[in-house]
Amino acid sequence: MNQKDCAQKIVGISPRTLAEIERDAGNPSLKILNKIGRPFGHQVGSVAEKTPS
Repeated sequence: MNQKDCAQKIVGISPRTLAEIERDAGNPSLKILNKIGRPFGHQVGSVAEKTPS
């Protein structure tokens, strides 16, 4: 499955939105984060914080 299919068919968001989030360029709402995590069995509370490199 590619990014476009994942975004549109599974998560229900635009591919551009998903790409921005993956690049840490977006500012997703809790609703969007829950949509992304749901197919993988995750909730917003279980998303790990990005650690500095």
